[in-house]
This record gives sequence, C-alpha cells and structure tokens, in this order.
Amino acid sequence: RTETIRSCSRQAAAFIRAMAAKQGSAEERKQLLLRAVAAHQMQARYCSQGQGVDRHLVGLKMSLAPSDPAPALFADPAFTESKTWRLSTSNLSAEELESWGYGEVVDDGYGVAYSIHKGSTIFTVTCRAGIGAKAMA
Repeated sequence: RTETIRSCSRQAAAFIRAMAAKQGSAEERKQLLLRAVAAHQMQARYCSQGQGVDRHLVGLKMSLAPSDPAPALFADPAFTESKTWRLSTSNLSAEELESWGYGEVVDDGYGVAYSIHKGSTIFTVTCRAGIGAKAMA
C-alpha cells in the first residue's frame, strides 16, 4: 500500500516563515523545526497505518458509478492543485540498493529518489527534457 505523506503542515509553515523572515532566536527556530519534524513523523505514521487521506479519496472517486454526481470536493480548485505534485519523492533505504530511480509525476515536475545508508545518502533526481538543469540551479 502506498500513501501520500503531505509535508505541508501548520508546523512546517511556521518554521519556514520564521526562517525566511529571519525571525526569532536560533533556539526558537530550532523548536519550530522540531515541531515540524514531529508533525511530519506523525503524518508518516498515520499513512503507514492506512489512515492517510489520499488513497481514501482515490477509492471514493473510483467507487462512483459513471452516472453518479461527483462530490463538490473533486471540482474544488484547491483540491485539484493539491493533487499536482511538482516535487514527488520516494525512499528505499535497503543497503543492497546502490541507486535507483523515481520519475516525475507531472510534466513540469521533478522526481527525487533517495536512499539513506549508514555512511551516505544517495539521491537520484529526474525531470522532463524541457525543464533541464537551469531550473535546478
């Protein structure tokens, strides 16, 4: 089973705002980071237990008969935007894997595969030909 771990949380947004505005002391920003990490870990735990939201919404949409009206949520612009993953990541951290790939899921997006090993972290970054290295700089 796969699930989407939504990395945008109130805690992550608070940390990013503080860092971008250079607000607060180093200790205050560290505490914001720790809260953001804790929120992300909780979301990951929920997803691994089948309590994420995305696959349930996919199931709801797939359960509709062609003649059934779709819930208003599926036409909401914010919902549509939330399904556009310009940065899509995946992790396989088996020591036996020296490298692997993961493709982008939208035309103007990036796919990032990463493996965390004991002495290294390996990244593979993919994008469509039209995006190129300029956008990565």
